[in-house]
Amino acid sequence: MDPGASQVVEIAVDESLQGSTVKQYQLAMGSGPLDGAVGSVAGKDYLFVLSAAMTSIDIFALCGKGGAEPVQTFNVTTAFEQVAPVSSRNLQGMAVYVVA
Repeated sequence: MDPGASQVVEIAVDESLQGSTVKQYQLAMGSGPLDGAVGSVAGKDYLFVLSAAMTSIDIFALCGKGGAEPVQTFNVTTAFEQVAPVSSRNLQGMAVYVVA
């Protein structure tokens, strides 16, 4: 994650542990992506990205190397405020739990 540039950066690591950039995925400017987690739903893999500055979660379908496709941006404010006040300063950490 690159919060300053509002990007998700996909990297590859080879057998000798050398890293290289595969692709950069641009999010809304100022979104502040902090954390990501991968989850599988119905046999498909998805990346869930916490964009704290926008109090939202960006969701990408993972379709192979360099092929992540944006699916949805979900603003979590309404759902989270049922439990506690929400601000971009108190959002951090991401996990995915799938109930079948």
